[in-house]
Amino acid sequence: MINHYKLLVITAFLSSCSSLPPVAYLDIAKLGYTSVFGYPEQPITKEIYDTREFSFAKANIGNSPQNIIVLLNTENQLFQWLSQDNIRLYTEYGRIVRVIGLEKDFSIRNPVNKSLFAMNKNDTYYETIDLFSPDLFGSSLKREIISVTKSKSQFLGNTVSTILIKEKISLENIGWKEVNVYEFFNDGRPFRTLQSIHPNLPKIKLEFYIK
Repeated sequence: MINHYKLLVITAFLSSCSSLPPVAYLDIAKLGYTSVFGYPEQPITKEIYDTREFSFAKANIGNSPQNIIVLLNTENQLFQWLSQDNIRLYTEYGRIVRVIGLEKDFSIRNPVNKSLFAMNKNDTYYETIDLFSPDLFGSSLKREIISVTKSKSQFLGNTVSTILIKEKISLENIGWKEVNVYEFFNDGRPFRTLQSIHPNLPKIKLEFYIK
């Protein structure tokens, strides 16, 4: 159950995010729906990270400006994130498994309870997905790990070693195919996600800053 006091504090936190270098929130009216890299990104420095009370993530949808969402609640490995305009994203091991509040929502029923970090190349899984606007319920989503490679990235001003995992997804009944990219720290914590969640939306990019 969500602590209502915490919700009020987080709402205030989201309002205070205007003190960060210019960002926008997940505002449906402002979504560009084109390239995920259409805007220059403002890096999160250690100073910014240290001043924030709650875990948060940077988010981009298509060509939208950089967004800030805040971790509202956790249950085992299911993390619920909240934007200022009340869009909710649910992630499991860094992978988006449900979105509520966009004009094109989606949900994975009973996601595979396993981190991509623990998967191997050529591993294949099937899950049941529901899509909204237009509605398509109970379809079989195929997931296949197509590559696992070592990489390096910048995090809070430092160069860190990471693992890049690429996943091919497909819905054969509508001919939808995409490749998602997930980046993990070497200890298995999720760092970044570039993920397609709906055939009629561009990819969502998340970058996690967990307290």
